[in-house]
Amino acid sequence: MTDQTEQAVAEASAAALEARSAADDQKERCLAAIADGLPAAVDRLARRAAQAEPDTARRLGPSGVRDLKNDLSVRSTELAADIRSAAGRIGWPENGLVAAKDVHGALFKHLYGARLEPIARVLKDHGLLRSEGAVLPQDLYDEMSFDPLADALSAQSRADAALAQARKADDLRAVDDLWDNA
Repeated sequence: MTDQTEQAVAEASAAALEARSAADDQKERCLAAIADGLPAAVDRLARRAAQAEPDTARRLGPSGVRDLKNDLSVRSTELAADIRSAAGRIGWPENGLVAAKDVHGALFKHLYGARLEPIARVLKDHGLLRSEGAVLPQDLYDEMSFDPLADALSAQSRADAALAQARKADDLRAVDDLWDNA
């Protein structure tokens, strides 16, 4: 390892660490924003479901709607706690140029199914959900808000690639030095 390639690796390593930290901060911010907005998003989802089933909503009456909203509030709180702590469990996009749709894809894979099932179950138990899969992750957030995270993940990808390139150059230089001095 020469001083020049050693310095390049050290600089690239520091930049990669900084980019990873920035991306991790953006993940936390993104998940916190989703969790913070979850009660209102679930309420909008339930209202749309009730509007699509007005006869069922009428049969529920005020006390039934109150029970529905309370049940959804409990499930929303549980899901929000899960979302806030999910950064390390989500398969975030890591390579190349990351777009908001890629962040949505990672969140969709994490949330769809078992994590949204308790909310779907409440709606179904109250007669407001007729089809499976009617509660979708994109009902809970605005994909357009993912641009800062997508940018941070792209920067992390570039920094990781630069580090890999610096390490490769250092490896080649070390082998050349060994070869030439043997």
